[in-house]
Amino acid sequence: EKRQVKSLDGQTRELRDVAKRERLTVIDVLEESQTAKEPGRPLFNGMLDRIERGEANGILCWDIDRLYRNPVDEGRVRWMLLKGIIASVRTPTRTYVPSDAGLLMAVEGGRATDFLIHHKRDVARGVRDKLMAGEWPGPKPVGYIYDHRLRNIVPDPKRAKIVRTVFEEVSTGEHGLLWVSDRLAALGVRNKSGQQWSKSQIHSFLTNRLYVGVMVWSGETFEGKYKPIVPLELFQKVQKALKERSKPRRIREGHNFPF
Repeated sequence: EKRQVKSLDGQTRELRDVAKRERLTVIDVLEESQTAKEPGRPLFNGMLDRIERGEANGILCWDIDRLYRNPVDEGRVRWMLLKGIIASVRTPTRTYVPSDAGLLMAVEGGRATDFLIHHKRDVARGVRDKLMAGEWPGPKPVGYIYDHRLRNIVPDPKRAKIVRTVFEEVSTGEHGLLWVSDRLAALGVRNKSGQQWSKSQIHSFLTNRLYVGVMVWSGETFEGKYKPIVPLELFQKVQKALKERSKPRRIREGHNFPF
């Protein structure tokens, strides 16, 4: 995120230089936080609506693939350019005018979309390669840290003991999810906002098979090549305790006493 913010600052600065050099009047500067690969971005759509209302007649952006990376948004921009509603789309290195709304912008838009398709495929292949090698590619669960030398997660010297202790306490069957939330908070384990974990977070924590060395990704199971924090027997006791506590209490039917 910090790198992206820095990048946006640099892009804005250079685009302002372009506007000044070419004597363009900048109506507004918009920074869209949502990804350009999905249609429906509020700032992007609002910008085009304002252009249609006549507030501006052009777009100045860093690159076409910064403007859109999906066929829906691409089609609207190209149509508005073709109709002359948008007089030009400018980047620091190129200017697109209505006559470019056909093949040229189609090729540029296809390049942006094709990049996403290949990038997604490459990322998926990289993730699967890591899983096959026993390396966890997802976020680090509580109790683990990432070892860049091993390219895998390893037990956190401090929090791994907390995880093991809580699992042992829950395995007795005497404690519920809210108790675990209080217990973890007392041990210094909270969510990113500093609040105690919710019941759903506690349940996910206590049923996370990563702690026994089993990685589950998109429904597939892989053997982790890292040190488990929780022994399998202890993990199974916790699952049994959770199942027992989740059973509804038996309610007596009727009353056999006055009032």
